[in-house]
Amino acid sequence: MKGLPLPLTLVSIKDSEAADHIGEEAEIRGIVSEVCTNLGHTFIAFSRKFPNQLFTGFVQPDTELSADSAFLKSLKGKEISIIGMIKSVLGMSACAVFTKDQIKVKWKGAKEDPFDYLSGVVNDRYRENLGLVRPLDAMELRNFKAYLDQNVEHWEDKDSEYIWKLIPKFRRK
Repeated sequence: MKGLPLPLTLVSIKDSEAADHIGEEAEIRGIVSEVCTNLGHTFIAFSRKFPNQLFTGFVQPDTELSADSAFLKSLKGKEISIIGMIKSVLGMSACAVFTKDQIKVKWKGAKEDPFDYLSGVVNDRYRENLGLVRPLDAMELRNFKAYLDQNVEHWEDKDSEYIWKLIPKFRRK
């Protein structure tokens, strides 16, 4: 197919490399050291706490994502990627985050850490599909895990879509 442009590939970089990619669209990955809000903006600091972070994702106020503070706070300590245009803000590399689609969370596997996995499946990926107003708390996740242990053989090997579809049945119990 001559003449058609090749698809652009998104560069995937570590948070420590972001300063070398100012002005580029990239997927920046690292561990979230803190999530804080100031004057309506939410800041996601990578690797170190403010003001020594290696990279910052900043969530604009008045966006749907800014209203989901439970999700944003749940990012602390997680390995994530933020996709967007890298800019220099006050001499630091940063990226504006407008939607949840720009954030990829690396959740632990069901066998490695079942509670982290279930939180990722229920509270992050499928919360809107479930119509949950708030995320399930730690006790509810423990109860859901117990429900799965009792009712679904080898649930840890099932895909996440299968798991979240069991939430309504679990909640009716």
